[in-house]
Amino acid sequence: MNKTTYSFPFFLGLLEGDGSIQVNHWRKRILQFRILIKLKYTEDNYRMLTEIRDELNIFNVHIRNDYVLLIEDDKRKLKLLIKRIDLFGGFLLTKVRLRYCFFKYALKHDITFSEYAAIKSNSEWFGYHKIVPYDYNDILTKPFFDDWLCGIIEAEGCFSVRKSKNHSFSISQKDELDFINAVKLKFSLPNKIQTRSNSFYVIETYNRRAINDIILFCDTKLKGQKQVSLNYFKTFFYDINKCRV
Repeated sequence: MNKTTYSFPFFLGLLEGDGSIQVNHWRKRILQFRILIKLKYTEDNYRMLTEIRDELNIFNVHIRNDYVLLIEDDKRKLKLLIKRIDLFGGFLLTKVRLRYCFFKYALKHDITFSEYAAIKSNSEWFGYHKIVPYDYNDILTKPFFDDWLCGIIEAEGCFSVRKSKNHSFSISQKDELDFINAVKLKFSLPNKIQTRSNSFYVIETYNRRAINDIILFCDTKLKGQKQVSLNYFKTFFYDINKCRV
């Protein structure tokens, strides 16, 4: 397959969906910083992560058991990555923005373990008050929203083929109702948002017009195993819908 050039917002969306921004400690003495993306190992996911690594010139790729991981734990490179993330306006999901705020503060100020422990136990830490949650309109109007959305669909979107031919697309997030609302508005989904346990929000659509719009939006823009899933999904969806409606 040909090498693909990835937009940085696609990477951010993938990181928000399937990534982790971590500050950990070793024996309550040394703080360790890490940003990673962890995906099920497939050739397409492996190829995608190696190409992102090469495009950014940051991160290492590891294969562990049934997973492929994109990992960076070098402080110097993480500081370079932070500059680029901030240049693009940062993340969109509130929970990720909160974690990133702490991560950036801890890395920038080289905090001690005692500071780390105090902040982790304090939900009212002053840094968190700087984070104003985005509403659905804030998310929709970000200039990089479309590429970012493709990245998070790569991570979290689900194209489901059913024997009943009642095929569907769904996406979910915990605690991020405004993001799910943004997806609903982006594709004019007629379906209601479902609220499951522990503030877990899901929207699923069987609407043929809406699914067709989502296919047209995502096709060729997804880069890993999700594009394979979409290609498989299309063979069934367009078999029962002879033309794109």
